[in-house]
Amino acid sequence: VYFWFDIFCVNQHSADARVHTSEWWRTTFQQNIVDIGEVLLVLTPWDDPLPMKRSWCLWEMHSALQAKDRVKL
Repeated sequence: VYFWFDIFCVNQHSADARVHTSEWWRTTFQQNIVDIGEVLLVLTPWDDPLPMKRSWCLWEMHSALQAKDRVKL
């Protein structure tokens, strides 16, 4: 079993536009999602899930869906 934690690969809090262009996010980042093959989405708390309120989480979900990866809830 392997785990990929996005913050260790791409820290969205310090993502600098000079380092990662919008083209990089559309191609390289999404390719990494494809290469992983599966995405596990943790919705917590169950009655008001935080990932649904964070743009970064929404981008990751979008990337996974675009890659047609298996998304598990």
